[in-house]
Amino acid sequence: MKHTITVGRGFGKKHFDQALEMAESGDTILIEEGTYDFENGYKLSKSLIIKGITDNPEKVVLNTSFYLYAGIHFELDNLVLHPSIKHNGINVKEDSTFSSSNTIFNVENVENESKYPLIYVEDESKAEFISCNIYSDNNQNADKILDGIYASKNANITLTSSITDVINLEESKLNISNSQITICICLDNSSVTESADYVQFLGANENRYSIYEVNGSIVKLNQFEKADNDIYAYLSDSLLKINEVESSGTGEFVVRYNDQSTADVDENKATLENVDEEKRQEEAKEKEEAEKEKTAQVANNKVSESNENSELENKTQQNSQEDKEESDDENKSQEDDALEQLNNLYGLKMVKEQVKRFINHAKFEKLREDNGLVTTPVTLHSLFLGNPGTGKTTVARLLGKILYQNGVVSTDKFVEASRKDLVADIIGGTAKNTQAILDKANGGILFIDEAYSLYSESKQDFGNEAISTILKYMEDHRNEIMIIFAGYTEQMQDFINMNPGLASRIPNVFDFEDYSPEEIAEIGYKDLINTQHNVYQKKYMDIVINQYSHSIDHSNARWVRNFNNKLLSIAGERIVEEKSDDLRTITQKDLDKLVGGNKEEKQENVKKLLAELDNLTGLENVKTEVSNLIKEAQIDEKLAEKGLSKPSYHMVFEGNPGTGKTTVAEIVAKLFYNLDILPKPIVKTVERSTLVGKFIGDTEANTTKAIKEAMGGVLFVDEAYQLTDDSSDNDFGKKAVETLITALENYRDKFVVIFAGYTENMEHFLDANPGLRSRVQTKIMFPDYSEDEISTMVNKRITKTWTVDSQYLQQIVKKCFENDTIENQHSNGRWARNFAERLDKLQKVYLIDNNVSDDKLGILPNSVLDSICQDYINA
Repeated sequence: MKHTITVGRGFGKKHFDQALEMAESGDTILIEEGTYDFENGYKLSKSLIIKGITDNPEKVVLNTSFYLYAGIHFELDNLVLHPSIKHNGINVKEDSTFSSSNTIFNVENVENESKYPLIYVEDESKAEFISCNIYSDNNQNADKILDGIYASKNANITLTSSITDVINLEESKLNISNSQITICICLDNSSVTESADYVQFLGANENRYSIYEVNGSIVKLNQFEKADNDIYAYLSDSLLKINEVESSGTGEFVVRYNDQSTADVDENKATLENVDEEKRQEEAKEKEEAEKEKTAQVANNKVSESNENSELENKTQQNSQEDKEESDDENKSQEDDALEQLNNLYGLKMVKEQVKRFINHAKFEKLREDNGLVTTPVTLHSLFLGNPGTGKTTVARLLGKILYQNGVVSTDKFVEASRKDLVADIIGGTAKNTQAILDKANGGILFIDEAYSLYSESKQDFGNEAISTILKYMEDHRNEIMIIFAGYTEQMQDFINMNPGLASRIPNVFDFEDYSPEEIAEIGYKDLINTQHNVYQKKYMDIVINQYSHSIDHSNARWVRNFNNKLLSIAGERIVEEKSDDLRTITQKDLDKLVGGNKEEKQENVKKLLAELDNLTGLENVKTEVSNLIKEAQIDEKLAEKGLSKPSYHMVFEGNPGTGKTTVAEIVAKLFYNLDILPKPIVKTVERSTLVGKFIGDTEANTTKAIKEAMGGVLFVDEAYQLTDDSSDNDFGKKAVETLITALENYRDKFVVIFAGYTENMEHFLDANPGLRSRVQTKIMFPDYSEDEISTMVNKRITKTWTVDSQYLQQIVKKCFENDTIENQHSNGRWARNFAERLDKLQKVYLIDNNVSDDKLGILPNSVLDSICQDYINA
């Protein structure tokens, strides 16, 4: 129930501090006229409404600040707010919402200037102002101004019938109508401002552009009104569209923009100035004046008849030299551009150093050749070693450009090839294909991706023919082509070793290291920004770092491209379904959907999963063990944030069949997922028959496949002891264990393995290989269910469908369980399930045989219970 609390003087009224402490989420606090000072401000974690009780908002003054967190809604109406010193007036974060009407937000204290915006909104939060005035006393004509409203990280601002002096947007959106901006609005990083009504600009600070847009921002105004002051707008890589320009004074409206901007404004009512065009005109004018001066100097030189030919010859030589210098300058510019692109690639520090050394060596030998000195032949052929997505192809292209620009190779050709381009299915076809590719790349670069795929131990494989053709070409055309062989490090070593001639002809080795999770996140973020998308950087990068850290997919930049594609698919679906006109913004909810929910939703899921675990019949020690494990994991995550290594959570579930091991494993997987310990909530269940093959190599392949399918989640190895039960040294089960042990160590923080089985057998299993116990230190014992627990389990199943005398049902279950001396041995929950299914069938037969009416179909009578009991006794 919502309450109203009054702040003021008199009986029954509260101090403001008391009111805030007493109020519950959804309550309203009414404030009587007066001035209230709370210099430390308030952090709000509950939704509230605060209103001044007055006909004049200036009579209710709050000298304080409010900070909003955790998705709350806060409303402030009909009063004046002066922020505390060195504080924002309103600070809105974490997807919270703020609204205000008929309120004055004002900074009087000089210490706040240029540091603390009056209104600060970020993290996809929203703020709405109706009939408000937001300003700082000292902003007019000041060199440093204070933001009235500052919004970032996909915040959304709505301004209606209000006045503000300065609005500053980064990656955010403003909807404004029937309002006045006294100084300026600034937009950066693809921000958007739209208005369906009129907006008036006063231009009260002559030191500022009234509209300032950069980096892909957009301003669309239906009606723009200017007053007496001149209004200036500046656009860099942005859009300004104004449907109607009105003037209530004598001021001019000037829009300055660059080539990458669009100014869609009535030229009859505004002056449009292309700053790039102005620059070009100035440069052309300077060049023209320089040419005139040069011509005048030539005209004043009196050259004798006999010297004319010599002068002409010298002039020709001079022009030729100038042409050469211009060409050299152009090549130098292109080289610098390629080098700059190379240096701007994210990460790859070692590769950049290797490339720089390689290029300088090639340039050095070329300089010696040009100066007639003895040179040492430079062998260009190279190995590019590394996982996919580490930039091998990109670096190869840039390297080719730089070598061409320095005359090291004769053309800027760059030819990519792989096994399918080189190897044919018929005798002689491979040599023909390979020769054609080599001839095509002659003079430039041939890049052979996944070159190791040409290697095969089989003499019948035509890949060997391609290698032989390449080797001969490398020998015959030593200085005419650079061949780059690229691929995984380990496989490429096998490739090099396949032919002694390869290693001796490829002396240059470039190692492309994997990107770190932080670098992957930065690459992904930049890709989104470069493709004109907005996303909250911190949250995006945190999610990518977490997801990539748990991945064994070492495809680097390809991984994050795939991640972004999934994210854009989710955002696109939302935008289409909501019919949103914001085609740039990827919301935090889009990110949350991709990873299964936000922090609060996942915390709620953890509570539900723990409740689900607690609702399981029996297993009290299991519940305690899992609960403690979750607490341990939560602390481990916090310690990992401080740089400490994370432990593994591989474990053993010991117990008889039907004791809930599989069910608990599924709950554990979901708990770890919602705690961001694992990126997937999956359980991959395997047993001996899944892993062990019939032939040499099959077991390792099967086990590796199962590990990959479980990666990021839980691999549940049921009856794991069967892998080591066979005493034969030739049993392939041991190969499965060895493969698993390697994965337990190499991917210790990327997935969880649970080995399950009978207690005694599992102890023998753990003793079978010394590497198991040291890597699997968590053990959870699953006890057999008691008669009471078995009867409770049956009752839960039956009462989901039928109305029954539960007390009598449980008596019957216990009696049947006691008499079933064979089936009930260690079968636990399976016995309960089988009994419930058998009772369910008997009930359905009873309903048909006795022609039970529809209104009594849901009732399971005691006679059916007696019948099943008799069946068990007679069995």
